[in-house]
Amino acid sequence: MSGTFRAVPEVVFGPFTVVAGSGVEFSISPNASDEELLAVGRPAPEFTLVEPERGTSVGLASLRGHPVALNFFCGCAWCDAVAQQWGKSEGLPAGVQVIAILNDASLTSPAAIRKFRERTGFKGIVLADPDHRATTLYDAGECPRVWVVDANGDLRHVNASRTEPAEQIVREATEALAAPKTEAAAPAGGATNAAGQ
Repeated sequence: MSGTFRAVPEVVFGPFTVVAGSGVEFSISPNASDEELLAVGRPAPEFTLVEPERGTSVGLASLRGHPVALNFFCGCAWCDAVAQQWGKSEGLPAGVQVIAILNDASLTSPAAIRKFRERTGFKGIVLADPDHRATTLYDAGECPRVWVVDANGDLRHVNASRTEPAEQIVREATEALAAPKTEAAAPAGGATNAAGQ
């Protein structure tokens, strides 16, 4: 099955059916899977999230023109280790934006983010994703998941596994951030998508 469809929710009250809203339009393509949409070289999925420390929204599209390292963190020890490595990193290419996307609602208040920064030394932008919208878009339920998006808005790299050492995750992401725009940097082991396939 493929094509463009509209889903309209209905509520049935005995003999009466009430349409609840105008619905949502969506497309199904027989040739595209979620893994293909997240393949290195494809456009990065767009999102807009709140930056709690400033009370403003940040959209990925607004960062176009700069390489971006998207770090999806839940606050576990593995995530903190990667955040600490970013805090120690020096010599990042000019204009690089390093972003932490926190998906645990208890970690997204300004006070909790301040503690996260103190604990890890993380200096980049911190965004809140308590509803897991961006986390789901980037297949980042297993953390830490680090995606590199190039200045054109295309996916360049994703770490192959959450169990890689934090130093390796950040080193490989930094190399992908520094790579020329014309080549896509795949994760170690030849993986080209979030599933490591």
